Amino acid sequence: MAPLKALPSVFFLGLLVAVSSFNLDTRDPVIKEMTPDTAFGYSVAQHYIQDDDEHVLLVGAPKANSMYLPGVDQPGTVYRCPVSTRKDDCEELRFDTDSPDLASENKTNQFMGGAIAADVLSGEPGKVAICGHQYKKVEGSGNSRKEAPIGRCFFLENNFQGDIDDRTPFGDTGGFDADGYGFAQAGTSVVFSPHWIPGPNDFAFNPYEVDIVLGNLGVYSWTGTVYCTPGSQNFDQSKYAKKTYNNLAELGIDKGAMLGTSVTCGKFRDFTSDGVDYGFDYIGGAPGFNQSIGGVAFFYKSIPADTQNSNNELFPGFILEGEQYKSDFGSSVLAIDLNNDGYDDLAVGAPQYFGDDGKGGAVYIYINPADGNGRLDEVEPIRLRGEAKGDAFFGASLARMGDMNGDGYQDLAVGAPYQDGGNGAIYIFLGSSTGIIQNAAQVIRSSKLSSPVQNLGIALSGGLDMDGNDYPDLLAGVGEGKAMLFRARPVVDLKPLSPNEQPLVMVRRQGDRNPFKINPEQKLCQLDPNNRAEVYACVELKVSFQYDDVPDRRFGPNEIDIKYELEADVDARNPRVFFNNKNNKRRETMRRVAPGRTGQEKTYQLFLKKDERDLVTPIKVALKYWIDQDPPALSTSGSSLPKLNNFPSLSPISTLKDGKRMEKLMSSLEIEFFKQGCGDDQVCESDLAMEATFDNLPQDNPVLRVSQDRRTVDVRVKTTNNGEPAYFTRLLMAYSRGLTYNKAVSLDDRDVSCQTNAVNQSVLECSLGNPLRRQQEVVLQFTVNSRFLTDAMMIEFELNTTSSDVKQTMPNKVLSFTVLAESKVTLGGSSNPRELFYQEPKKLVGESAMEFEANIGPAVYHTYTLKNTGEGITPRADVVINWPYETQNDPSLHTRGKWLLYIMDITLTGQSEGETCDRPPILSNPLKIKEGAGVGDVLDRDRDYVNITDFGNGKRTRERRDADEPRAQESRTLQQGEKLSNLHCSGMPEDMAKCATIRCTFTNIRQDIKITIKARLWNNTLIMEYNRPGMVSIKSSGQVTIESGSSRKRRQADVITQEIETMAILQKLETKTVSGIPWWIILLAVLAALLLLLLLALCLWKCGFFKRKKKETYEAEYYKATKVPKNVEYGGQPSYSVMQQGPQQSYEMQPLAGSRPVPDIYVEKYHFEKGGEPNVYGEYPSHSS
Repeated sequence: MAPLKALPSVFFLGLLVAVSSFNLDTRDPVIKEMTPDTAFGYSVAQHYIQDDDEHVLLVGAPKANSMYLPGVDQPGTVYRCPVSTRKDDCEELRFDTDSPDLASENKTNQFMGGAIAADVLSGEPGKVAICGHQYKKVEGSGNSRKEAPIGRCFFLENNFQGDIDDRTPFGDTGGFDADGYGFAQAGTSVVFSPHWIPGPNDFAFNPYEVDIVLGNLGVYSWTGTVYCTPGSQNFDQSKYAKKTYNNLAELGIDKGAMLGTSVTCGKFRDFTSDGVDYGFDYIGGAPGFNQSIGGVAFFYKSIPADTQNSNNELFPGFILEGEQYKSDFGSSVLAIDLNNDGYDDLAVGAPQYFGDDGKGGAVYIYINPADGNGRLDEVEPIRLRGEAKGDAFFGASLARMGDMNGDGYQDLAVGAPYQDGGNGAIYIFLGSSTGIIQNAAQVIRSSKLSSPVQNLGIALSGGLDMDGNDYPDLLAGVGEGKAMLFRARPVVDLKPLSPNEQPLVMVRRQGDRNPFKINPEQKLCQLDPNNRAEVYACVELKVSFQYDDVPDRRFGPNEIDIKYELEADVDARNPRVFFNNKNNKRRETMRRVAPGRTGQEKTYQLFLKKDERDLVTPIKVALKYWIDQDPPALSTSGSSLPKLNNFPSLSPISTLKDGKRMEKLMSSLEIEFFKQGCGDDQVCESDLAMEATFDNLPQDNPVLRVSQDRRTVDVRVKTTNNGEPAYFTRLLMAYSRGLTYNKAVSLDDRDVSCQTNAVNQSVLECSLGNPLRRQQEVVLQFTVNSRFLTDAMMIEFELNTTSSDVKQTMPNKVLSFTVLAESKVTLGGSSNPRELFYQEPKKLVGESAMEFEANIGPAVYHTYTLKNTGEGITPRADVVINWPYETQNDPSLHTRGKWLLYIMDITLTGQSEGETCDRPPILSNPLKIKEGAGVGDVLDRDRDYVNITDFGNGKRTRERRDADEPRAQESRTLQQGEKLSNLHCSGMPEDMAKCATIRCTFTNIRQDIKITIKARLWNNTLIMEYNRPGMVSIKSSGQVTIESGSSRKRRQADVITQEIETMAILQKLETKTVSGIPWWIILLAVLAALLLLLLLALCLWKCGFFKRKKKETYEAEYYKATKVPKNVEYGGQPSYSVMQQGPQQSYEMQPLAGSRPVPDIYVEKYHFEKGGEPNVYGEYPSHSS
């Protein structure tokens, strides 16, 4: 008997947390900020001041102004920030206080603080390095002034006190030549090496034996180099890779490689002499190496025997090469021992790598083979990827995190500052005995923080416990003038009580041959203790927990609460089992769980429902569990920093599986059923047999003759089991696309259920028994309908069971039959309109003047309709239409025919699997007539004529008609003296029409097919040829030929013909006769006009219009002006006197009130008298007189 099988260990639900709940707390980070224009946060470093026992945050602001360099524009600086709740309590470090000597140096925009590092690995009171790679040396003045960005670094003591070591590594090595050291840009990157043992006696070193490694990417025209200098002030021992001694050329490093963009240092190999280990390698990233493929170069110092090394060289080792063009391979590097084997491994960032999945960025992990040689170029790297697509820049920054979860392995932080549209993210990867776990244990997304920021992770620093809870924290730079410290929470690992079990197990039944299976026949469990008659089959489950914390690390509570949820039969639509709460779920809390073997456990009974049919499929039980706790309150500015000791997180090892981390853990097991009648081995060997026959069709050459009353096929299937019970026996039925399932009926009154497959709707599944016992027989009758015809109709049956079968193969049967269906095809036709009127235009024009279709004549539509009214599908129909497009030739009048029905378009509507229509060029608008009426219709200028209705333009207009004019849609018969002319396609001599052929082919016709031919009656042709009273009959003819078909399909007829007639009627303009007006109306009008004239004359007379004046009345009166003495009556103001003929009148002209008095010298008076010549005036006053 096989024991109960449980799923492996613990695994996760499908629900991911947005910001992983591993131990870096993202709810309440420590935030420091300044204005964004300072670039505060471009570089960061954690630092421990030993004398003060204080942890501080060092944050570079390479574009800030410095209080110690007044007058220098944005030299850059570094701030020290306490671990506090305030955002504005950072202080500027005092290290560069000398005003620049403008004749020899330039500190403006020197980017000081662009690279900073703190020694956290040596175990000594570590120093701090601060670099500005844009520091420039100066020579000359005016037009001859030269500047070269050589770079400069400051090395500060642990407490920032005492002497400050100021170095410009290439300040005295050459001039301003870019091919040399003029553009060195020393300090582009900077790191401290681990602590190392002094060399032989002839090496004199300071006790502080730590190297400082600088990147100098501008040396030798951007070839770059790696520069190593002692942490002590023994500057003479500085070494670097030189071009002059082919140290760079040996590795293929040349111009544009930018070696030194990033640097690191670590122990990768054994290199000993006299028992002294010099196994350090000095490593530089070169993203421009090999035409931007990228590389990482390894260098080492001289062997101890070469004690002097007068050339101060770093010797070349080997180079690691990238794999993708312009991926920036080598833009970040980090030495880190991930598997704790005593040798460093290497992480290399390629932030612009793009994979086939579109994700941006990669980090290559080179695991040291630990053979003492350190040849990582012989190692196949592990490639880590982020989860975001696009320009995430995953790998732009790397940081050593220390041991975050207490498992004894170093962990790695990776920045992706442009993920999520520039918000940024940070990934945490865990070290392990095999090197690294490739799925992130935690992802901190800026977009999920309470206050999202830009470019989170542009700089990283980790490895130190900044808040005193024995867990390392992470400092991150942000691209908008901020730095954020994410503090770590304690870690606990939830486990079951028994080391070899799972948190959820099935309790063994004592004295049972199958203690880990549920036996449906063994009903021994009471749901209600007071009701002994109600018993069920059941199993007993146990849930147990304890936890382990990290030894020697602080953790506040000694006990924790664990909340969990049990769910049984999780994959079933209708659960087959239930707990004593009559539900298949339970949610409870196990309180005060203690560490170690002093945890807690609880048992539950799981009951099987009565009369359950599925007794084969295992019952899956899932357990979800998590820590039940409330997080501490968020901090406020100026308050104490909240403690995280009482807020533990789950161990990332137990919560990481299949690349996903969950806030809730999960364990599960499967409960199998005990199979009765299958022996002690519980292996059921069934022997199934099946017969399938037609019920309503002959067995030999079965044919279904489809009609309106008969479309179904009945099939009888008999299934028999001659062996051991066949559990979960199912009959599967699949059928052709032309069939539909109707019903399934049991002919032996068994309860059988059938349903369509959820994935394939043309497959039916019927449950025959669970189990189908020995010698049991099931007979089913299936009914299917013939939906439409296909080439072959088939029904396939197959038996299936979870038990094994003695024949090794499942019974299978295929039934085929033929369908005979009759198709009834008709061909109809119609003309719209049935009657047309043609008319004589004011001017006859030739075909070359026909620009628009309305110029031709009235529109007419001939529609041929192909109908299939039968049950079957018409496989093929060929339609031939003879179209009267011209009149016949008349040698006495013209050498060729004249246009008759000019085709503009042919449209097809309906449904068939294939349809084509071919017509000769003569029926394909050879004159390129445009649609529409155009401007200047030569046919219908005079609206006194009848307007021809144009069906082709999709609109109908009403024009005035005479009362006796017949409408186009009304039937009209020949009047006396009129003649009927025929223009047909019948081929008879009297049918004077020339016809062309349109051929259409249709296949598998299911619905009506319509062929609509839009044409224009050529008005000029009928006026010239049939300008006499009468009617012209114009006919097109159609003929359809039906495929005779195979023997399985019959057709009503093979050939059908149809004609469509349009009657054209001459419409002449009749002279309109205007009838006379009655005489009495004219008389009344004249009398009324005379009366109106008389009244008008009377009114004018009363107004004096007819009076005449005397002669003098019409004579003009003339005046002349004479000067008179001044009048000072008004204080010197001017006065004028005007004399008029007749009764003399004198007018005194007064000035306006309030006007300024005018001196007398400017005032003159004139006297106007009658006389003189007309229109002769005297002189007028002059202001200048």
